[in-house]
Amino acid sequence: MTEGHGDDIYRYSGLVKVNFSTNIWQYPDLSALKRFMASKLDFVASYPEPEPYSLEHRLADDIGIEYGQIMVTAGVTDAIYTIARNIAAGRRSGIVGPTFAEYADACSAAGVVYDYFGDAEEAAVKSDVVWICNPNNPDGRVIDANGLAALIASRPSVMFVIDTAYSDYCRAEKLDVSTMVGRDNVILLHSLTKQCCVPGLRVGYLTASAENIRSLRRHRMPWAVNALASSCAEFLIDNPPVIPVDMLLAESKRMQCAMAAMGYDVTPSATNFFLGAVPCGSAAALKEWLVSRHGLLIRDASNFAGLSAGHFRIAAQRGDENDLLLDALKEWIGKYC
Repeated sequence: MTEGHGDDIYRYSGLVKVNFSTNIWQYPDLSALKRFMASKLDFVASYPEPEPYSLEHRLADDIGIEYGQIMVTAGVTDAIYTIARNIAAGRRSGIVGPTFAEYADACSAAGVVYDYFGDAEEAAVKSDVVWICNPNNPDGRVIDANGLAALIASRPSVMFVIDTAYSDYCRAEKLDVSTMVGRDNVILLHSLTKQCCVPGLRVGYLTASAENIRSLRRHRMPWAVNALASSCAEFLIDNPPVIPVDMLLAESKRMQCAMAAMGYDVTPSATNFFLGAVPCGSAAALKEWLVSRHGLLIRDASNFAGLSAGHFRIAAQRGDENDLLLDALKEWIGKYC
């Protein structure tokens, strides 16, 4: 899906004052990174490493796993498509939804048959490969790490692909990477984009058993991670920006409660982002009204499989900005409902 994602601020040149449509913290201090990047501009005159060996070694050392248990990709989406291309013919995928559309799109592109399921247990019973976003986009639900680890252990013939891109935006316990790479039936996806608030760099990585990594590397395109992105990622390992997680979670909870009190159908979330649904009209109409009237951008979530035309997603921002949105949402209810 190249259209219909969040953070489509490019569609509204000069109109957006506050962007609630992206789940990533928007106010990181990237000044040191920018200075570092400026010092590395000569890299654009040479090819990068055919495979990002240096970054993979650096990340493996930082995480405490073997080099053969990690593979760097051009963002998590690149990892998703690489995994789909590696699924053997005849193996069915189960996607725990509603969730990120690229799991289904990647399966379609690779000719992999897939179905959506409401929970991981059902998907594991009826599928050969299970795709789980944890924490989940768009609703912020989190599957308990111990329960997820137990499910993985109980189904050794099922491959679990666990997208952990938003794990830095909640306080839930995470799956232990050093334990998971010892299993042959799990692949974990990680996003430096989300961890370090740099969506434009497109750097992600996956961790898995050495056997799975060897198989996946056969499908990797050479020179996929550019030299600037790779060097900046190494810099960010030692100099990560600070994400005010506790503030964002508190604001997210406050907004969820306030919107529910107004009459919006709010799905409880354990992250900085959450789903709402309009009691009247459509999310598309609400989105356009908020932008044109107040300069506030939300994510129309109606294109997630399994959601309605009324669903939208919000990512909490700073308190005063959140108040602007809450006031506008109250105005919408009063005018149109």
